[in-house]
Amino acid sequence: IFMAVLDDDYYLEHNEYPEEYHSRYAKEIYEFDTPQEFIQKWYEIEEGAWYWVFDEGMEICSGAVDPNDIELFEDHFGIVFEEE
Repeated sequence: IFMAVLDDDYYLEHNEYPEEYHSRYAKEIYEFDTPQEFIQKWYEIEEGAWYWVFDEGMEICSGAVDPNDIELFEDHFGIVFEEE
């Protein structure tokens, strides 16, 4: 599981968010072995931050971090996550 968080300066420089992910846009990149490790870190990401999440090369989420994104992850992984 791979998660990248957009460099904050990107929006200021371009006045828009990128359509597609590219590594040069990321200020933080994380890789996780389990959905539980991923979710634990996801809860730490600031709401509204622009990000991408991939699992086995497939994009499962992109956009601004929103608490409702948890539903996408629960559907994708087939797990109900409990916030710690």
